[in-house]
Amino acid sequence: MKYQVKKLVPMLKSFLYSRSGEPYRFGGSILRFTPGSRPVRTKYRNSPNTNVRNDALQVELVLNSLHKGDTAVDIGAHAGQYGVLMSACCGSNGSVICFEPDPDAITRLERNIALNPTLKSPQIVQAACSDTAGKANFYTQGGNSQSSLAKSALPQDRATKEILVETIRLD
Repeated sequence: MKYQVKKLVPMLKSFLYSRSGEPYRFGGSILRFTPGSRPVRTKYRNSPNTNVRNDALQVELVLNSLHKGDTAVDIGAHAGQYGVLMSACCGSNGSVICFEPDPDAITRLERNIALNPTLKSPQIVQAACSDTAGKANFYTQGGNSQSSLAKSALPQDRATKEILVETIRLD
């Protein structure tokens, strides 16, 4: 029964929010995300699950640290969970730059940005940040958040695709 509910909830969310995006309250605003890509809610800051707790604390850090007019950088932007949050905090006078080399993740990133038309859109740079500028092998599992320049960083129980991506230095 528990397994069936776990499968049913994402299906319902996909049906309900496929066009308008799943709502997410953040700092007095309502942001929208494609189903399954919204950030963890800050109410889980005390969760016994360390991954959930750390994600909630990161969201809280973004909310408390960024202000209107600030500039923020999201390295490994994935679907834009933090890039969209950063844009909400930085406002129309600020700027956000999202670095994401994975073409599958960029598709979700662009969709999440489009679901929030009142925000100043982050600049998307399709490149991986590295210690060298040039090209490198990048390992992806279909745009999931664990894509990496290091193959050993990915779970080995899923198919991995290797692609060549641009790398840039930030310094």
